[in-house]
Amino acid sequence: MKRLFSDGIQSLTNMLANRRNVHATNRMSSGRVDWDELRAIYKTGVGSKIVRIKTGIALNDTLQFENTSDKDFYTQRLQKFVKKAAKFQLAFGRALFVIHEPGADLSQPVGTINDWSRVTYHVFSGDMVFVQSVNLELF
Repeated sequence: MKRLFSDGIQSLTNMLANRRNVHATNRMSSGRVDWDELRAIYKTGVGSKIVRIKTGIALNDTLQFENTSDKDFYTQRLQKFVKKAAKFQLAFGRALFVIHEPGADLSQPVGTINDWSRVTYHVFSGDMVFVQSVNLELF
C-alpha cells in the first residue's frame, strides 16, 4: 500500500542523520493524510476535541428559521444528524447526509414525504463517500 502522508525533512543523499548543511542536502516533503490516519485523529485525543469544539461553535445559535414549527422540527429530528455531518465535514473534508423513506419513490423530491415518522436518517463520513462523476447540468 502506498504511503500517502509523510511530513518532515528527508535527506536527498542518504537516510541517516545528516549533520551537514541542511539547506544543501535536505528538502521538505508533504502529502495527503491517509483516510485511516484521519479517522484515528478524528476518534482520539486532541483532534476529536478540536472537531467537537469547532462544530459546536459553528452550529450554536447560527441557524435561522422562518417559523417556530421549522425550528421544532429541526430540533426534534435533524439536529443530532446535522451535527454529526458537520463533524465529519470538518474532520474529512466532506460528509453525506441521507434522508430516506423506506419504500418511497426515489425520483420524487423529499418535500413530498407524507409520513415523517417513517423517515430514516443516515450520515456518512468523508472516508466512506467517493465522488465518481459530477453532473453540471443545472436543468
